[in-house]
Amino acid sequence: MKSKKIIVLLTIFFLSLSLMGCPSIENQTPEIVQLVDGEITDINQVTYEYVRGDDFHPDDMIQNLINNQNILAIDYDQSKWIIGKDRPYTDISDQMVITSFYAIWIDGDDANFDGVVDDIDIEFYGLTKTDEDGNKLYDAGKIMVVELFSSVGSEINFVMTVSDDEGASTEVTGIIIIVAAPEE
Repeated sequence: MKSKKIIVLLTIFFLSLSLMGCPSIENQTPEIVQLVDGEITDINQVTYEYVRGDDFHPDDMIQNLINNQNILAIDYDQSKWIIGKDRPYTDISDQMVITSFYAIWIDGDDANFDGVVDDIDIEFYGLTKTDEDGNKLYDAGKIMVVELFSSVGSEINFVMTVSDDEGASTEVTGIIIIVAAPEE
């Protein structure tokens, strides 16, 4: 009888210890990285050279960073425990956005599209402006500043953000450097 109690207590003890070693899976944030010679390299900032006189659009800038500087947004596979650097990941670069160029709802805007500016609209003020379908809108004035009012050599700061499917997000800062068009 005494041996049964000891075996039961030891079994409960070992089960409780083993359960403490299995915490619930926590969604880790995605990462914005650079591929250098096929190796993932952590980055803290990106630099984009904008040729003065060309058309500027934040989506084109993201595509340029992906194509020419090998900037990627990745979300590591978190469905299992993997030790080491060679963890499988999903490329979520198509979800990167430049938040610095989005329009913002301001006082006097009809943010809920009901045709009336009222107290309900106030809760949207300061948030990213969207169209009626929920698509985020860029601020044409901010884009025009880059295209028309920035002199060669000037720098403009921006923030690039990415969110994964579970809602975790990360961001990296960047600098747009205005350069002269190449002489022909």
